[in-house]
Amino acid sequence: MNENSQAVYVTIVIYSKEPDGHGVGVELNYKVNDQFQPFHIISLWLPKEDFPSERKVLFHIFAETAKHLSENTEFVNYRATSPYFAHSRELMKRKSGVFLGDRQRYFTHLKKSPRWALGLALDGVKRKNSIEERLM
Repeated sequence: MNENSQAVYVTIVIYSKEPDGHGVGVELNYKVNDQFQPFHIISLWLPKEDFPSERKVLFHIFAETAKHLSENTEFVNYRATSPYFAHSRELMKRKSGVFLGDRQRYFTHLKKSPRWALGLALDGVKRKNSIEERLM
């Protein structure tokens, strides 16, 4: 809808209760009239042998989401329930900077999981594979 938007909001849910992997739901959104408008969704299944920690999962998500940002994007706000977003913002800024360059990066800790992103994470767990879809 708005490829020229300078701000993108990335909502992340990591479901790690499975013994063999993590289900991850990611929504990339523009904010239009104070409403989030998703333009790309990702449902991932990441095996724990390759991604043993939530921190490694987050670093992978930074790399994946960077691929879907336009050149005009100057501001990226990651939103998640991850404790890393509450207590390790500097680490997250440094690691995301590897993929996002000099774009402004913010990390918002959410108290509860957004239902659409949670649905994407649970879908990844159910299917045990990954899909993504561009919505606009």
